[in-house]
Amino acid sequence: LFEACGSARLALSGKDGVKTTYQAKLAGITDADCQAKQLLAPSGLAGLWYDAELDGEGFNVIITNGSTVFFFYGYDAAGERLWLVSETLPGVPQFGEAAMLTVYAASGGTFDTPKPSALALSEWGELQVTFNTCTGAKAILTGSDGEKTSSLVKLAGIIDSTCPQ
Repeated sequence: LFEACGSARLALSGKDGVKTTYQAKLAGITDADCQAKQLLAPSGLAGLWYDAELDGEGFNVIITNGSTVFFFYGYDAAGERLWLVSETLPGVPQFGEAAMLTVYAASGGTFDTPKPSALALSEWGELQVTFNTCTGAKAILTGSDGEKTSSLVKLAGIIDSTCPQ
């Protein structure tokens, strides 16, 4: 339930129990507000990306206030869940230019007691990502579990966002 543009109440209910939290907006998309309007480029790069050949894993690209963060959701070499978060890319990705970022693996905590980022994140390796178009990119993850190359397509994005061409 969104109570205002910058706050919400979130309720999760599942096999691990029920958890209700109050959320405050940490960051947003440049030039976005609570009114419907077209967002400026490069907001069109933000969203969910995946490789159809590697269905079951993917990336979430967040672009906010002139910076970009990548999240990877997948599995490690042992088949366990792997969640990676990149360091912040100053600015936004440029077409045809590879961005090299350190990525960190998250671990620890429980449903009721999450571990703070400072304690839960450890360096895992590197992400090299190159956007070729607004709907196509290449990502190479290299780290503790080996190397993986993904030919990414955009699965979902932000309505009314724009992308530089």
